[in-house]
Amino acid sequence: MTRNWYDLIVQKNPSKCQSYQRINRSRFVVDFSFNFEVLPLHKELSEFSIPKNFYNELEKTQQKNMSVGYMHLHNNILDESSWVPLLPGYVIYTSLGGLYFKLSIERNEDSLQFFWQEFGKDFTFTSCKAQGRETLGFYLMIKQYNIKNISVVSALGFNEPTIVTMLQNTVHKIFSHRFCQNSNFQSPLTTILKEETLVRNLKRKSVELEQLCEKDSVIHGIKLEEDGKNLSPKFTQALMVMHEKYKSTCYNANRSIKRLKTKIDQLNRENFDLDSEIDLNEKSERIKKAVNKILDEKKLGSTILVSTEQYLSLVLSHPCSHCCNTDFQKKSYHVSCAGFNVAIDLDCQLCGTIDSYSNQSKGTNFSHLVAASTLAGGMNHYAMQAALAVMGITAQSCKSSYHQYQSRMFPALILKAEESTKQALKAAITHTLTEGKKALTIGFDCSWSHSRNAKQASGEFIYLEELEGYGHKAVVAFHVVEKSRITTKKGKDGTSEEKVVIHQGNFDASSRQMEHAILIALLEQIIPILEESDLLLEVCIDGDLDSNKTLANVPIVNNIDILHTLYCFAIVKKQYARYHNFEQHIMRYFNGCVFTAGLRKKNNDPNAPTNEELRYIQVEGLIQHLLNNHDLCWKEVCWYKENEELQLQAPTLQSFTKTEIEGF
Repeated sequence: MTRNWYDLIVQKNPSKCQSYQRINRSRFVVDFSFNFEVLPLHKELSEFSIPKNFYNELEKTQQKNMSVGYMHLHNNILDESSWVPLLPGYVIYTSLGGLYFKLSIERNEDSLQFFWQEFGKDFTFTSCKAQGRETLGFYLMIKQYNIKNISVVSALGFNEPTIVTMLQNTVHKIFSHRFCQNSNFQSPLTTILKEETLVRNLKRKSVELEQLCEKDSVIHGIKLEEDGKNLSPKFTQALMVMHEKYKSTCYNANRSIKRLKTKIDQLNRENFDLDSEIDLNEKSERIKKAVNKILDEKKLGSTILVSTEQYLSLVLSHPCSHCCNTDFQKKSYHVSCAGFNVAIDLDCQLCGTIDSYSNQSKGTNFSHLVAASTLAGGMNHYAMQAALAVMGITAQSCKSSYHQYQSRMFPALILKAEESTKQALKAAITHTLTEGKKALTIGFDCSWSHSRNAKQASGEFIYLEELEGYGHKAVVAFHVVEKSRITTKKGKDGTSEEKVVIHQGNFDASSRQMEHAILIALLEQIIPILEESDLLLEVCIDGDLDSNKTLANVPIVNNIDILHTLYCFAIVKKQYARYHNFEQHIMRYFNGCVFTAGLRKKNNDPNAPTNEELRYIQVEGLIQHLLNNHDLCWKEVCWYKENEELQLQAPTLQSFTKTEIEGF
């Protein structure tokens, strides 16, 4: 006849094994072959505190649950009867997730260790497939095998009242203030076994005494009689109770002696471990000194790039930090990757120690550093990504993480830049006043994050004179504008869409208007300080009509120069000496066009030109003007347009050939 697996186990040892049924009708077998042990940690009630993401902070979770000796059944922590002691010697056989397991609670000095064995589909529990030890009450095992729909409490059979009471009563014998409600409890199985054992012992002793019985024989102060002592049943019962009492007293005394011996051995081991730790610290210190010596002599710095294969090989071959196990077959591992970080957790199956390794030092984030170095080098994400890929670093941060790391740095960088510009502005004002000048000469520059549809732009005022203590042109004002980053997601009804602001910016207009907005913000920063110093402002700018219009309306602006015109003309003067004589003509014509265009735009003149039309007049109009053809000229710029009797002053292009004019 076919028997169930739990019946087979009970059949092998019916006096020590007993089968129980859970609420969900699954079965488990408790093996009572081992004595339960009560440890000092069972004196106080404490349960496991296991967060949902405990595997990510495994070492911290293990440290937090080092002294746990109970599991809690209900939410009411004041109800002592709902606390189940976790006692060494508790062993069960069970089926979880379609596999057969043997779960044992063991003692490791004064703490608990949870030992599990997995037998696969072998219901005879003879062929072990895997095993492991842990300190978190089989939580790691359940996560490793992805066992669902059953709690650790239920898996261990702690929903069975008889087992719970038996464990609680064992603790009560040692710590009498615990589980007083169970003080008179004895499990039926324990009572029967104890009486049967006592009867067998009495029978065996009576046989021994019959062999020794002689006339007037006395043993241990008791006179032996041939037919034995004639005692009433009540006297016999009292004698049995007294026997068990004295036996329990001797047992407790022997156990105390054993504990003291264990404590002495533990202290001796601790002294030995302390000496070993001192030796290990000395070795570590010597290694550290040798490493520093190599770094100093060879001037290595941080020049080592380790291949991923070598790194993983070194970590996986590293011995266990507790038992020095080097057998890879007796280790399990878990690898997690995030950006440039590779973290490995090695779980030693011999001692249960979990060692964690990472290619990043504590407090270091390579992804953050790469984002920062890209900013410092003036590169974009794709350029840095390509550079690292050429080096063989292909596992990198994604685009969103990269920009997220950079966005964290922006507030600090902007704050430092603004502090630096304030110091530079004070130095520039002092320098200008020392030179006896009435105006601060600055240039305006602007840069965008992208060539089109820029989300961010920054601009600065640059002091154009040499300033002592600065190896470059000093930036005296700085401002950043950025658009809000908005994403669209589905609404609560699942059909409509709603916009969500991911990052709130300080600018909502088009990218074309960013430069003008930055110029206004910079003027608002610098004007109050210049007014206090009684200084005017000379601005060198690129000739944008909106910017020129804004500057023309600022009373403190004394002069506006066209930065790009001066720069380009300086190049022409340097390369073509024959055009040096045209400098006055060119500058007068260029400046006249800029101011006229700005004035027309300010007055909302319908003939106000666009930027493209202004550029065309500045170039083609100038050439025709120097050829004495004033059809393209504006009357505000060229007097000759309405006064034909006037003669164009030399030098002109009238005597130049067509090739020379094209070269001009």
